[in-house]
Amino acid sequence: MERHEEALKESDRILALDPVSPISHNHRAMLLFRARRYEEAIRAAQQALELDPNFLNALWWQGLSYAGKRDFSKSIECLTKAAGSNAGPLFRALLGHVYGLSGETTKARRILVELTAMAGQRYVSPMDFAILYAGMGDAGSTFHWLEKAYQSRAARVYELASMYFDGIRSDARYPDLMRRVGLQP
Repeated sequence: MERHEEALKESDRILALDPVSPISHNHRAMLLFRARRYEEAIRAAQQALELDPNFLNALWWQGLSYAGKRDFSKSIECLTKAAGSNAGPLFRALLGHVYGLSGETTKARRILVELTAMAGQRYVSPMDFAILYAGMGDAGSTFHWLEKAYQSRAARVYELASMYFDGIRSDARYPDLMRRVGLQP
């Protein structure tokens, strides 16, 4: 809902109560990422990783924040490490997204093949496919999967407001979908 300052104030209170919680620092990294305060998000994720070096979600937010800064090599490094520890579709899709943004389309397409195969064996959120296609700059496929996410009430459809979809914001379909999802009046 873009209420970043309110969320960050709550995060301040949480960290004041429990400053050594990697979960609290990770949560702050997520909030800062969503507020597009990437440098601060990287630092918050690093604090979580210093408290728990195996905290995959902190690698996720750190990697995505590096992507937000257009530092794709560091982003890929973080997301590759996360995907190496968790072979689930989310980390694969995020890595593929950044490969696409960085121009490494062969690697992004390879991950698309992996996700498609994975979807034959287990649930893969339509949001994972939308995120991957958005990174590759394929607006048609991105909207196809976003519509599937909306129709199936995929839990992560709120991510439509994130930087993953910056490349399609000027498309006329974007504000309509944001309105239907409830992220715009």
